Amino acid sequence: MDVTGMASGPLVFAQWLREHSVKVHEAVELIQPLVDALLAQDRGKVAKLHGQMLRTVGEANPIKLTLYGQIKDVHFRSAGNYAFSEYIRSLGKVAEAAGEFADLLMVREIAIPLELHAAFQALVAHVVATSELTVNLAKELSSSEDAVSIHPPIQDPAGGLASITEGNCQVKQLGTEFARHLYSHKQRLDPVIILLLDRYAAALREMANAAECAVEHLRLMAE
Repeated sequence: MDVTGMASGPLVFAQWLREHSVKVHEAVELIQPLVDALLAQDRGKVAKLHGQMLRTVGEANPIKLTLYGQIKDVHFRSAGNYAFSEYIRSLGKVAEAAGEFADLLMVREIAIPLELHAAFQALVAHVVATSELTVNLAKELSSSEDAVSIHPPIQDPAGGLASITEGNCQVKQLGTEFARHLYSHKQRLDPVIILLLDRYAAALREMANAAECAVEHLRLMAE
């Protein structure tokens, strides 16, 4: 999305809501192929996907920074500047955590024990699913030209908004499960590998938590 010379107004934010949310989700969607390449020890593919991640996050940042400066010029009927500011901030954290995860994979080539694959993939799957919920709700909210000014109710037949309360507990459980499996192998793993795996999991948890916060602020926009 070209933000050069962009005028301010509710319609602009409706367009941004979709464009920026989609762009950040594109970054999160790269996590799964990155992990697949990591587990397959395909260093070349990890490096290629890392470059793609940097480009995607880089494309999201200008939209975020420009629209931060425009929030004060737009009148919001119910959500107020706070909800939009916090939504932008939450999406920024999602993108930053995705970029950090990709950067960590470039630090050192490691082999993750097969016994850890299932717990690691479960954590990744939760992160991607939470981000997908966020972008789908953002698209729903921005589906009307008057979406930002009149705040039409979000259609949520699958109960996604309600499930987000459980999501925070789920990511903690998945993170704990992965840590339990990880530290059960501490006697035979290089301490540096343990440290890196712990940091991988921390970046994934940060992505999920930030996406959940974004959904909470979408809820405020829809009220």
